[in-house]
Amino acid sequence: MTKQNAIIAAAERAFDRNGFSATSMDVLARAAKVSSRTLYKHIGSRAELIDKVLELREKHFFDVCRPDDIGALFAALDQWYWSTGANGCLFLRAASENRSLPSVAKAMKRHKKKFHELVARLVADEIGPNEVVAEQILVLFEGANAAAVYRGALAIEAAAAAAQAVLAAARTATA
Repeated sequence: MTKQNAIIAAAERAFDRNGFSATSMDVLARAAKVSSRTLYKHIGSRAELIDKVLELREKHFFDVCRPDDIGALFAALDQWYWSTGANGCLFLRAASENRSLPSVAKAMKRHKKKFHELVARLVADEIGPNEVVAEQILVLFEGANAAAVYRGALAIEAAAAAAQAVLAAARTATA
């Protein structure tokens, strides 16, 4: 792993654990076990680091989230919960805490669009194209991700069951 990649990986963990506003460049340097000078040399600005962290997070998320169906989508969220912890969506947190950085809003929108396309494809594979059901599943997933912060894995389990109920109702309605 290159020095830059090690710094980005350490920053991803630090931002996820502590938030963006509460994580100074000195904290990031310590987390990456480099000097502040080395951090700036390999990364550039804080804004550039945040952009690189979000790129890495998107890659990590879609490496874990490769479902074949809606059930597997929620199983992937459960796996994500147990492997990274329940801190909510890093993209939404980044956008909320870094409103002055247009690149962060752009990264969040790109990530959410890509995820929406994945959900819409999975819904279409299961019941045919249905934008309303795709939106319902998306809201259940996003809600489970947020609620898992304070409810734990039970939130994911409940959302997965609700998603299956939504799919069953849609199948019945189209039959």
